[in-house]
Amino acid sequence: MDAKTLRQFISEARPFRFKLTSGEVVRVPHGDWASLAPTGTTLLVWKGAAPVTYDVALIEKIEPPTAHRKAS
Repeated sequence: MDAKTLRQFISEARPFRFKLTSGEVVRVPHGDWASLAPTGTTLLVWKGAAPVTYDVALIEKIEPPTAHRKAS
């Protein structure tokens, strides 16, 4: 994943999620809950009162959350 794409998602101040190479999916409720290091190599995401750090090189996909639709 490139830092430019991450910065774009963070600055849009909307929810997003990303998938790590391990298969773990991390949900970010708002751009304010994430911060990218100036070097662009580390992403910090707040989970409650504790930050969790992620290696940007291990992020394989980032996207807005999918809308869940009710069956009619």
